[in-house]
Amino acid sequence: MSRSRRAEGSVTLKRGLWYAILTIGHDSRGKQLRHWSNGYKTRRQAERALAQLLIDERRSKETPHTVRRVVSAYIKHDVTPRGKRSPTTTQRYWGLLANMKPLHEERVDRLSGPILDRLFSELLEKGLSHTTVHHVYNLMFAAFAWAKSKRVGLITRNPFETDDVERIRRATSPARALTTEQAQQALEYIAATKHANALLFSLATACRRGETCGLKWDSIDWQRKIAVIREARYQVSGEQGQKSAKADRVREIPLNETAVRALIAERDRQRCRMDDAGEAWINSGHVFTDELGAPLSPMALTNAFGRCARAAGLPTRRMHDLRHTAATFILSGGSSAVAASKILGHSEESTTLRLYGHVIGQDEARASRQIDKALSRHLSRRHAKVVQKTEQNVVAPTGIEPVFPP
Repeated sequence: MSRSRRAEGSVTLKRGLWYAILTIGHDSRGKQLRHWSNGYKTRRQAERALAQLLIDERRSKETPHTVRRVVSAYIKHDVTPRGKRSPTTTQRYWGLLANMKPLHEERVDRLSGPILDRLFSELLEKGLSHTTVHHVYNLMFAAFAWAKSKRVGLITRNPFETDDVERIRRATSPARALTTEQAQQALEYIAATKHANALLFSLATACRRGETCGLKWDSIDWQRKIAVIREARYQVSGEQGQKSAKADRVREIPLNETAVRALIAERDRQRCRMDDAGEAWINSGHVFTDELGAPLSPMALTNAFGRCARAAGLPTRRMHDLRHTAATFILSGGSSAVAASKILGHSEESTTLRLYGHVIGQDEARASRQIDKALSRHLSRRHAKVVQKTEQNVVAPTGIEPVFPP
């Protein structure tokens, strides 16, 4: 291994590739921190990379922003390419920033791949799930990319671009669908709650909790039996409001008989409540409301299902699993992933396949039998003709039955 000194850095040959190495200081333990570039085929390319790293290092000294400052600025700038960020997403981002506390006061320009890898490893060792650490990684990645953009210019060096940072993969989805028997058992307890119609509608349509609570009467097309999902209800830190549907995707959901019955029952119930409330009635226009007509709280719906699940002895307490149950029923009934993704509101079919691919896989044998069923009638008729024709051409010796090919 040969090495050539270059000011604060050097280039080195390792395993057939040339690397630029930049010394960027020391950590809290006094250990020297080095930044390694990507590997290059020639020494000349590595020297050019080192020169650029030195330029970036000098520029970065002019913008000594810390991790907390950069990520906080990104969270506060809540305008995304699809519009204003959801309040629930913003609240979740602040929680993820708290998990970055070991690096809060570290300058972004001094971060390296090993430092970031160490943070993610420590978070996992502390007991955080792979999914949570995956979200921490994504938030930091997005914040640094935003901060380095020409339009923002908070930092001049993004460690995710220059270093080899191991990407944290999210854990397998904790989605747990109820069996048919469990769903029917749950319905017995759901029917006894004051939010029975909302829970039944969620199960019948695979709507998210916020979509059910945010649904309005003017979004119901009784003639076409369609519910148009345009917005959803959110609840964060005691605050409630309406927001656009997830990913700003307006979709139409077909209403089956179960969903229609739930809507009719809620409409009749709401009329009775209007009479009882009198002038105190709030005409919010929402389908599912409280006793005075105010939009139903998402947490109220979650708590109602939790009580039903405990009473019924179900293996899950999450209301979102009603959506997973409906999705499983849709796919196990023979619907395609394309149709299921439209009903579920997934932006890509790959999301549906990732979450429910195991359900589709269970239908492989049935799919094979469908091919057999589609072809069997034609093949049986053709085989009968072949047998009949063969019988006419075969002359059997006396006392011997004709032998036909199998």
